[in-house]
Amino acid sequence: MTQQTAPVKAPPFPGRNLEQPPPMKGDDVRTWQAQMGNRGWTITVDGVYGPDSEDICREFQQRKHLQVDGIVGPITWKATWEAPID
Repeated sequence: MTQQTAPVKAPPFPGRNLEQPPPMKGDDVRTWQAQMGNRGWTITVDGVYGPDSEDICREFQQRKHLQVDGIVGPITWKATWEAPID
């Protein structure tokens, strides 16, 4: 898989925050994980938002100067696609 080189428009927010515990499962989790992988993060795309996904989310939030809470809410979701790639 090649790393995405330019930001793109985010798909609509899925309507629920991705957080844990307990681990959340779903296509929305898989979509977020796949995009993080496209942006160069080493992440397992398994559709389960567990501790590893939360750790990556927190690191991403810190790098993008977002609130660091480990939750993929509307702001983090949008930034996953639209924030500049560094």
